[in-house]
Formats: sequence, C-alpha cells, structure tokens
Amino acid sequence: MADDYRHAAGTYWTRRAWRTGRNTAGKLELALLTAREDRRKSLQQYALEHEEAQ
Repeated sequence: MADDYRHAAGTYWTRRAWRTGRNTAGKLELALLTAREDRRKSLQQYALEHEEAQ
C-alpha cells in the first residue's frame, strides 16, 4: 500500500478456472485525480459521498 492517501497499489489474483491454470493475477494501481478545488478530499471521503448518493 502506498504511503500517500491519494494513491493505492496492490496485487490481485482470481480463482477463475484455476483447475485448468487459466486464473489471472497482476498488479493494480489507483490514483485519485480531481479538480483543483477537490484536492483536500481523501478517497474515503469520495467513497462516503458515493454511498450517500445511492
């Protein structure tokens, strides 16, 4: 996990068709890209707003 709250990184693995060796794995990196006025929001704040909107 990245030290910066605006970035997240990690690995993933799926069990899809694992018996035949066709599972998938890789690295995943996410970055929060926002407008200038939203720079102080964290990923957690965006997730909370998204939950409230639904």
